[in-house]
Amino acid sequence: MSKIDYTTLPPDALLRSADFLRPGPVPMGRTLWAEMVADGRAPAPAVRQGRLTAWRWGDIRKFLADLADGAAV
Repeated sequence: MSKIDYTTLPPDALLRSADFLRPGPVPMGRTLWAEMVADGRAPAPAVRQGRLTAWRWGDIRKFLADLADGAAV
């Protein structure tokens, strides 16, 4: 997998979970992420087609800001 420069990504960029979960900018694994999405504590995917599931970078960035403020836990 290539390195992603998260500082230059536009908010509407689509990322798969492997692109942003640990060791990426979101400090959690796939299981916890899936639980948080199911509970509504993490953003819902923007695209869900067959085996493709992707999230908007802007939604992930907002989630991280809320997590830093203690709102997403």
